[in-house]
Amino acid sequence: MPAGPFPVRDDQLMAVAKSMLMRSLDAGINEAHVQYDTVRPMRSAVHNQWRASIEGQTASVMMRGTTKLTTSTCPTNGEWFERFMLGYHKQVGDSRKKSARVNT
Repeated sequence: MPAGPFPVRDDQLMAVAKSMLMRSLDAGINEAHVQYDTVRPMRSAVHNQWRASIEGQTASVMMRGTTKLTTSTCPTNGEWFERFMLGYHKQVGDSRKKSARVNT
């Protein structure tokens, strides 16, 4: 008997989100944990792999003037992952190290 209307598989790439959360627990250089900008490129890496795979070949590219609009079937560009990234960024925040200024 099925448990619900959705199949039991990782269609939203929650494993990627889990990996990002696990990476965020690593020690940072200036803070206790790594910053958002350190973890964020993992999403781009997954998207690039997706676009290079056979699944990424189903997306189309539309040109309009000098602006390129693309559609993607990658789950990291889906609504669930967008909301995850927004919530993650709000939770972690950004911590910038102030540079030393030299008064002349």
